[in-house]
Parts: sequence; structure tokens; C-alpha cells
Amino acid sequence: MKLGIDGFSYADLNDYARLRDLAGAFDRFVEEHDADLFRRFDAYRQGIELTSPDESALLIAVARELALFLTQLFHIDPGVAALKSRAVRDAQVARLKKDFVSRRVAKVQKVERDVSAAANLLDAHADDPELALALTVNRLLDREKESPGSAKDDLDLLAEWAAVGWKEGRFAGWTSFRLPQPLVFDRLVPTAPIDDVRFGGDPHHFRKRDGFKLTDARMSQREIADEGDPIGALALVIVDNPMCPGTGHRICNDCMKACIFQKQEPVNIPQVETRVLTETLALPWGLEIYQLLTRWNPLNVHRPHMRPYNGRNVLVVGLGPAGYTLAHYLLNEGFGVVGVDGLQIEPLPISWTGANGKVCPVAIR
Repeated sequence: MKLGIDGFSYADLNDYARLRDLAGAFDRFVEEHDADLFRRFDAYRQGIELTSPDESALLIAVARELALFLTQLFHIDPGVAALKSRAVRDAQVARLKKDFVSRRVAKVQKVERDVSAAANLLDAHADDPELALALTVNRLLDREKESPGSAKDDLDLLAEWAAVGWKEGRFAGWTSFRLPQPLVFDRLVPTAPIDDVRFGGDPHHFRKRDGFKLTDARMSQREIADEGDPIGALALVIVDNPMCPGTGHRICNDCMKACIFQKQEPVNIPQVETRVLTETLALPWGLEIYQLLTRWNPLNVHRPHMRPYNGRNVLVVGLGPAGYTLAHYLLNEGFGVVGVDGLQIEPLPISWTGANGKVCPVAIR
């Protein structure tokens, strides 16, 4: 496999010393693209203190550069371009929700006129009416911003039309019309009565099992955009949750319900993590990109790349999420790790895993 950064082979991505060199190549890449961003990021790595919002904004900006770097490294421009194009469209819907539905439509109290003429204002996107509404509204919002009052009548008409349709259930399933609801802390899990004594889960949320197949409904790309660049987002996820393929939305539900400071439904972080992971894995060399980020991630300034073997070995007993996550951290700190579990662990082909630091895993497009 030929990489897109001069001087590096795929085998180098599994070598400690070469990962340090790759970190240097990334630094040069960022400095050439945005010298000011590199200066601020380097100061952050040296220990300069930032507020939490400033730290987040800096890491997001560097994550965009990291996504560009990995796109070049693995030659995946067409696949990433398609994802970004879809993200741009979905960003229109996210803006519709924030600037129009929540701020205007939700505040309409009563509609006393015929609002059917609003349909004539919509952009022609028959296959995606939600996008059609978003494009129309956002264009009017831009005009209103440039010339206050110039689009007020059309926006008011569309707001009343949308309020009527919302009440009638016309927008069921639309991301833009699903607003966060207040949390009631003594009813975190919705229930429905069965009889005078018993109660159970809300039947609207039931789903039938199909043997051992997955039956959970994942969020769509648009729903995730409501909550970017998938590679950059995944790199940020991996800073704190490198083993995200084993957690995601099927395990981490409790974290959304546990915060006592929330007053409304939280952002669905587990679904976001699952989606950005699957979007990345679907790219050519997607698995290889994920694996690289678990042992080399410039956004993790405390451990940007794995360390060499330190001569100490650790036995990890039990390879559930906690066990294999511990094993991963120990490996990146330079320990040798042996894992055991009560279930039988089948060996994988050496071509998938590599062996003894001498056999490199085979990259699979």
C-alpha cells in the first residue's frame, strides 16, 4: 500500500519510532496550512492554560487539519468529499431547527388565516421536503439579516404554515421539528400502566428480537448533524474513548441520564460516536484509519503516540469493555499485555493482526 505522505510506508504506521516521525510530519502539515493555528496548538501542548470552551474550539480546529492529513495519507479524497457534501446539506437542516423552528415556529400561539400559499415559496426538492424548507427559510433568514424587515412577511407566513403542519403531525420523523424536552427526574424512563398494580415500558419503543441480529435503530447522518467531518470527529472521540467500537449507543445510555444538572434532554453522544465511527469505517482504509488513531493521535497531547516496550508485562483477567480498554491503555504506555477471559478466544489470522513486531498487518481497502 502506497501512502500519500512522502517517506512513509504502511508498515511505518505500526512502528513506534516512525510514529514519532509521523507526528513531526503532521506538525509541518498544520504549520504550512495555518501558521497561527499551529502556534496556538503548540503552546497548548507546552502547557498553556485555556478555558474549556477555548480548549474545545482549538481541538476542533486541529481535528479538521488532522482529517485533511489522514485524507491525504490514505488517498481517500472522493469518499470524504461525498460525506462532506452530505454534511453541508444536513447543516442547512440543523440551522432550520435552531434559527427558525425553535425561535419562531415554536412560539406561534394561534393561526387565524389561510397559510396554504406558503407552499409556493418552497424550493423544489421533491425527494427531500425537509431540505426544501431549510433552503427556503435559510435564504430568507440571510436576506432578513442583510436588510431587516425585507423578508418578515414571508418568514411569518412560513412560520404559521409550519406551526399548523406540526400540530397536524405533518412533520413526523423530521429532525428539525424534534426539539429537546424537559427532563423530569422522577420519570427518567417512560412507562405505561399495564393494570392497577403493574407498569411496563412505553410500547411505542418496543422492537421485536430477530434471533441474535442487531435490532437497534441507529441515528441517520442528518440526525447526527443535528446533534462534520467524520474523521476529525472520530479523532476527538478517540482521545477519551479509544475503544468506541465496543461501547457506542448500545452500552452508554446511562451517561445521558446520570447528570443531575441537566434540565432538558441531553445531546445523544453515544449515537454520535457510533455514527462517526461507522462513517469512517465505511471509507476505503477506514479500519486502518481507526486503528492508527488508537495508537497515534496528535489531539491527545498527553499521549500522542504509543511508547516502546518498557520490559514489563501485565495480565488482564476478563476482556469485557473495561478489560480490553485497560489492555489498550497499557499497550500504548509500553507494557506487554496478555488477556484471558472465561469465553473462548479464537485466534485471528496473522495477516489481520501482525505478529511479534515483525509481521505487519495487511491493509484491506
